[in-house]
Amino acid sequence: MEVEVDVGGIKQYLWHGRFRVLVCDPIDQAGMDILSSFAEVDTKLKLSEEELCSIVGNYDGLMVRSGTTVTEKIIKHGKRLKIIGRAGVGVDNVCVEAATAQGIFVVNSPNGNTMAAAELTLGLMMALARKIAQADASVGTHVARVCAALGMEALAYDPFINEEKAKAIGCKNVALDTLLASSDFITLHVPLLENTRHLINAEKLKLIKKGACIINAARGGVIDEKAVAEALMTNELAGAALDVFENEKEFTKDNPLIQAKENGKNVILTPHIGASTFEAQHNVAVDVALQFKETLLGGLPQSAVNLQCVRSQHLASFVNLAETLGRLCSKLVDEPVETLHLKIRGSIESADADVLLLSAAQGMLRTRCDHVVNFVNVKRIAQEHKLELVVSKGDWMK
Repeated sequence: MEVEVDVGGIKQYLWHGRFRVLVCDPIDQAGMDILSSFAEVDTKLKLSEEELCSIVGNYDGLMVRSGTTVTEKIIKHGKRLKIIGRAGVGVDNVCVEAATAQGIFVVNSPNGNTMAAAELTLGLMMALARKIAQADASVGTHVARVCAALGMEALAYDPFINEEKAKAIGCKNVALDTLLASSDFITLHVPLLENTRHLINAEKLKLIKKGACIINAARGGVIDEKAVAEALMTNELAGAALDVFENEKEFTKDNPLIQAKENGKNVILTPHIGASTFEAQHNVAVDVALQFKETLLGGLPQSAVNLQCVRSQHLASFVNLAETLGRLCSKLVDEPVETLHLKIRGSIESADADVLLLSAAQGMLRTRCDHVVNFVNVKRIAQEHKLELVVSKGDWMK
């Protein structure tokens, strides 16, 4: 039974009974068992956007894999949603921005299928040829380690790791252009973002060492398929192996990579099977299901891609205090508040201080908003209300 209540002028919807979770793509039974232990679970596959919009408002959680696209429209209909889970790594089929605006956690399983994807990458590499390999990112970490163990030289391009970490996983971190010019094999392991779309394009392909091979088991759209096909046809590339494609739902024989293959070029195409092992599907389902349980029972998920901070367990009482102070300040001030300045004394780390600031902001903003305010969207809402958030530490009482 759903009950609408009014708390300080804010409409809230409370669900009396078990939580409800909607699963829209097949997941491993182990994940289903975890969900069923604390929630009512409905499985409805191959729903259209309109069909999903018509029912999503009845659920607290929505679980998908790659088969379902969670659009902004669907999210807006999910008035009760608290968490959206992607049983896998990539979340490019979820409108994270819309979820963030509504305070909905978007979680994934960043490590659940890493080994499976690395195994496929290495298999594709061996299928193309046996030379020197290049790698980058999380799956790339495993690829680099195995390559090093096989006596290969591994280079990496990753702006988020330092030289020491690169050395620890058996590779050398270099600039992207250097990697492209030096590599016999290039493997891609990056998410599909605005700055990674067509990361390998016609311009970058001109830098690649002639006779090199390229492997993409990450995300379709990371490489320009037409440009890669042209490089194969002109023999600039010796081979290409892809497990993911820009438009997988409408992949036809007109794809330039298929045409290159039919023209005798060294092309291997697999139907997005990088994570299709029993172990990988088990791992991602369990990982995301446990995060659903933690979140719906009042905690914070471990792998939320849109979480603004990491909340430490030892901060629980301080978080509640900061939130209460923020709510109190809002009640005491009649005029619009332009700056919320939290002053802290004592041995509190900077990251923890930020958590307390966001907690205070939640307390203040919840009295002004008619929708959910939490760690996911508090910064965004503060900006919308032109509320500057400031935190400082020190003996300010002296």
